[in-house]
Amino acid sequence: MNGDPVTGVKAEAVLQMKDALAPKMTALERTPLFHALPRRHRQKAARLAEMRQYEHGETILRAGEPGDSFHVVLDGETRVVTPEGEELRYGSGDHFGELALIDGAPRAATVIAVGPVATARLDRVDFQRLLHDEPGFALGLVAGLALIARDLMQLDAQRIVDHGTVGDWSGSADAGPDRSEAVGTMLEGRDALGWLLLLRHVGVLGAVPERHLQRIARSVTVERYVDGVNVVLAGARGDSMHIILNGRARVRTPSGHTATLGEDDCFGELALIDGAPRSATVSALGELTTARIARKDFQKLLKSEPEIAVGLLDGLVRTIRDMQRAQSAA
Repeated sequence: MNGDPVTGVKAEAVLQMKDALAPKMTALERTPLFHALPRRHRQKAARLAEMRQYEHGETILRAGEPGDSFHVVLDGETRVVTPEGEELRYGSGDHFGELALIDGAPRAATVIAVGPVATARLDRVDFQRLLHDEPGFALGLVAGLALIARDLMQLDAQRIVDHGTVGDWSGSADAGPDRSEAVGTMLEGRDALGWLLLLRHVGVLGAVPERHLQRIARSVTVERYVDGVNVVLAGARGDSMHIILNGRARVRTPSGHTATLGEDDCFGELALIDGAPRSATVSALGELTTARIARKDFQKLLKSEPEIAVGLLDGLVRTIRDMQRAQSAA
């Protein structure tokens, strides 16, 4: 007999564990939420996932029930039915319920197995425990949620412009005649309480604890722009976000959609997270004053205090759900 039998048993167990982990790892890598996670974090999430089997006609999720899990279809086909009667089909590689891992909101649709179905199921309780133990885990998830938000924007640029919560819309660069961004004139800021109230208006920051908002507020600069200048330019690098303090701004997408933003509206917040190229041009309509947060300052703060990312997760999910509801109602 070759080798130590005990060692051989252990080696076989390790191989079996790797074989079981591989399909779950592959499934998670395909989903936007987990795509930006470092491999070691995807492995931890994959170890928490359970393989589930469902028979034809069996209900996997039911609309209205608490969102307690996330599923990736490994094999087979499912039927997704909304309360309004709309139907979709999900097959191998498709996924559903990822936002429930963050907020546990009631299911928006019923998912039923069409023939035998196998899924990798990640329980929300286990996932929340992982987030609590490793706040740094949330950093990669924030990038994944930003990707989901941008995909939603791409579906309907006109509706997202009118929605007014996220101002960094998708599309190709179309800067118009003036292809440069203006540099605002820096002004004095406001008191600490004023900044906290202001930052609460930003959807993605809405769930960030006050002590972290205070840190973010320290990086804010107040800038003034003259009439007609481009504050941000479609196609330019996303290096900051702005909150309008006074005045109005015009948003112009490359596809020709326009909207007007006013006091307390914000634009470019996703750029703080992913730094993606600007997808719309925002110009001053008359004199415009904004509170500006630079991405480099925000990213530095995230690295030093990764707990901030946990609050960002909640804010991003709320924003995404608002966008989904707006699209469903239209």
